[in-house]
Amino acid sequence: MPYVHRNNAGLITSISAEENEYCTEQIDDQSEELAATMLQIGSAQMNISYSDLSMIRVIDDLVNILLEKSIISINDLPQAVQIKLLTRKSLRTQGSLGVSASELIKL
Repeated sequence: MPYVHRNNAGLITSISAEENEYCTEQIDDQSEELAATMLQIGSAQMNISYSDLSMIRVIDDLVNILLEKSIISINDLPQAVQIKLLTRKSLRTQGSLGVSASELIKL
């Protein structure tokens, strides 16, 4: 059975598989309260993940603008970053997996 920590209002704020100094109250793993809390946590994690994916696209676009305006050169970046950028560019233009990393190095 999992262990939880509650805030002053009695709401679950943390869940742990094992008892620790913070999560000391054992709760039935079939509890509706636990299920609702886990659903909220999962929803929050999905929102964070969606935000991260959106931010990646912003950064990708920003790097492309800097490259197009010759503010930075692709050669200024580490090779691993170059490969990732060229792979993403290939994916975005072709709409598929397209070129392999070894083929991009030749570009």
